[in-house]
Amino acid sequence: MNANVGCLLIFVLLVGAPIVGLGGFFVHMGRSTMREQARLNEKAVSVKAVVLLSEVRQTTTRIGTDTGDTATSYWPEVEFSYEYGGTLRTSNKIWPVGEGGSEADAKVSLSSYPVGAEVSAFVDPDDPETAFLEKRWSQAPYLSVIIGVFPIGFVAGLGILLAGWKRPHLALLVSALTVSLVLGVTGLAGEHYLRFMPEDERPWWTSLAFGLSLPIALIPLAAFLKAKQLHRLHLEALRQASQTDEQPT
Repeated sequence: MNANVGCLLIFVLLVGAPIVGLGGFFVHMGRSTMREQARLNEKAVSVKAVVLLSEVRQTTTRIGTDTGDTATSYWPEVEFSYEYGGTLRTSNKIWPVGEGGSEADAKVSLSSYPVGAEVSAFVDPDDPETAFLEKRWSQAPYLSVIIGVFPIGFVAGLGILLAGWKRPHLALLVSALTVSLVLGVTGLAGEHYLRFMPEDERPWWTSLAFGLSLPIALIPLAAFLKAKQLHRLHLEALRQASQTDEQPT
């Protein structure tokens, strides 16, 4: 049994390591993007700009190897010129954080920016090459953090369950560290969300998504409690086996 559990644990570690790494990447990108979004919305200064290009772009991704099904995403692309610090520059960002969507949404976003129109833009004074047309808040960075912590909690819980029945003290330590990590990361993201995101930009489903961080954090804890139960059963089985061996034949 020990050998089977050991092999399974090694398999989980080999498969789980890249999954945890991917989760960490989502967390890192989400945290970086939400801070950058807040900084740009707060510090960017207004300048005059002229629209040079305005069109809907699309990307088609194949989602079925056998069926040939595809998924198409659309996003509005606007290129505009502006002058800052005596230098003429160009940019193609509409918002601090861009998002794809439907073709209809992209056309609506472009309706205010026909080619040749004189519009207002916002420039990052710390990096004048960065400019965008609208101050807008996106929930995507915060959702990226929440999505990222899920594989971390799941893989940690599976590892705790497989190894913790034999080493419950180590399982308790790993469980405590994982719970602290998940709650700490999502807590900081939630604090940033409440501090910077305007109330009228907070949809109800984002708050629900933050609420999912609690059950994600409970996965390692539940795994530890189950591992502890298995540990007691393992000790009881060893005790009964020992008593059986000691009985006279």
